[in-house]
Amino acid sequence: MEIKTTAKPSLGIHDLFQMIAYSLLDLDNEYELDTIAFFSTRYAYYAEWPLEPLLLDLAGYSMSLPQLRDQFRQTLAAHQ
Repeated sequence: MEIKTTAKPSLGIHDLFQMIAYSLLDLDNEYELDTIAFFSTRYAYYAEWPLEPLLLDLAGYSMSLPQLRDQFRQTLAAHQ
């Protein structure tokens, strides 16, 4: 869960992409993340999304989370 303490009245797409990146950084699925959630303390706003359906909605096609994490690992390795 990401806890945001910002003066902005809403969470934006960059916040969502940040959470997706955090979940992909669990490269070996050590934490078994399957949901991402935001909590804005200032506005008492809570939202959560199951990770795989969210990725399907954003990409427009089904993808394997382990495969996506592997692609993310390869992308990070290529830019070191």
